[in-house]
Amino acid sequence: CVRAGGLFVLGGPLEMPWEFDRLFKYDITSVLHEIGIEPEDVFDAHAPFRVTYEIHAVNGSALPLSTLSPPTIMFQPAAGAAQDGASYDVAGVGVRKNINDLTNAETNSLRTALRR
Repeated sequence: CVRAGGLFVLGGPLEMPWEFDRLFKYDITSVLHEIGIEPEDVFDAHAPFRVTYEIHAVNGSALPLSTLSPPTIMFQPAAGAAQDGASYDVAGVGVRKNINDLTNAETNSLRTALRR
């Protein structure tokens, strides 16, 4: 068993209902290479691997898997080499945006969420 990554989502009894309005992708290619699996192996029904997931609260307690949709394996061929850019660390796990700086899509998403 190899850990391929993590995802943090705000939530709790005091939070408003929410949902993702677009597909969230998480690239695990480097982890697959480390353990000797090629990304193309997802097309082999008999490949010796599977993706499992666990959901834990901040306090470490296990949450039901129905909290989020199950993961889907998607293969996206590389589009070419890219240079590594500068990396910037942001304090904390997430960033809340200034409402005056939202894009049109983000504004529409916020309006839809507030109408519920």
